[in-house]
Amino acid sequence: MQCQASVKESDGFAKPFCKKSHADWGIVAGELLNVWHTINDSELLWLASVEPRRNLYPFKRDVAWGEMSMCEAERRLLANALLDISNEWFVLLFESCIPLRGFIFVYSYVSESRYSFMGCANEEGPDGRGRYTMSQWRKGSHRFGINWKLALEIVQDITYYPKFKEFCTRCSVDEYYFPTTLAIQNRILLANRTLTWT
Repeated sequence: MQCQASVKESDGFAKPFCKKSHADWGIVAGELLNVWHTINDSELLWLASVEPRRNLYPFKRDVAWGEMSMCEAERRLLANALLDISNEWFVLLFESCIPLRGFIFVYSYVSESRYSFMGCANEEGPDGRGRYTMSQWRKGSHRFGINWKLALEIVQDITYYPKFKEFCTRCSVDEYYFPTTLAIQNRILLANRTLTWT
């Protein structure tokens, strides 16, 4: 299923425009998915976590590059996407990402992979492993492609997220939080590279 990144809003309700493309469903491509919701951020994350572990979540915030608000926004995107059980992979790209291969090739490559695509590299220096345990601290790209299991772990995380929010004030948090958290929890499921090249 392909959904546009933008969500059309009307009367406080959000309705994503999706194209169902899976041949087995026997559904005409371009059919509008009839999904409406009026839930707030905390309810969204609670629903998406399957096993609710969330008590608090910050409500509407401005998003700034390199700050924790960027991670919060990315987690909300994942939580919203997790509500659709047909989504198996979650790929975060920038508008400047230009595909080098066709959609069918990329879709097959990602969906048939047993690894998620999150860059997780040791970074030397005062902002990297110089401040943290070398075996745990990771830096990666802002762009990633992760499977359902890892997306769920990011949304459910109540262990590492508060620590990053409190202590990682001098770093570009979104470059460190996702790679470090996933490397600690599920290193074996990571390809240690992204799908994009810059």
